[in-house]
Amino acid sequence: MKRSQKILLGAAAAVVVTITGIVVTFGIKLPPGYPSLYDNGPTVAGTVAFISQDGNDCLRVLDVATGEKRTIICSSWIYLEGWNREGNLIIHSEAAEDRGTVIDPSTGQVLGRAASTAAMVSDDSEVLRTTSGDGHATLLLRDDSTDTILIDATGPRNYAFWDAGLVDRGEYAWVRDSDERLLLVATDGSAGPWVVLTDARDVAWR
Repeated sequence: MKRSQKILLGAAAAVVVTITGIVVTFGIKLPPGYPSLYDNGPTVAGTVAFISQDGNDCLRVLDVATGEKRTIICSSWIYLEGWNREGNLIIHSEAAEDRGTVIDPSTGQVLGRAASTAAMVSDDSEVLRTTSGDGHATLLLRDDSTDTILIDATGPRNYAFWDAGLVDRGEYAWVRDSDERLLLVATDGSAGPWVVLTDARDVAWR
């Protein structure tokens, strides 16, 4: 082995030892790892709209069954409100005049302004509940007065679950975590969670 190779190998080993020491000393945890839905996961129907960053904020849609993504529009400071009952998307930006813009997800064409969010697809906040604290995050399915834990995860101190919903006739539940990953789990507890998307913000599934 050449002297330069020995130096590089020694430096790499020192980095590994240092990182391991920091993790052991300070209790640093990594976000929990989950397999991809597209690595031997089930075929699940639905379309997900989400915001991700690619220089600007980009509104994209994902065909969940195939894993195919399409970019609809990219601009600065886009926020996704959700799907309306006609199957179009409602977005807004920092500019007040851009609030409630209705977008055709097939063409990206602006269809007008939404009078209100009352016509949007309802959420599942009464059926699903998320809890987070000190790096411990759970997704719970509520049935009358009983909570069934669907995901129980631990990670870094700030790891958390955010918005959640039911899909595919209630057979699956999704939740977005603080790493901006979209996760999916079977509501009967038989399988999951899987990662559907990474770098996903303002998720809306229909």
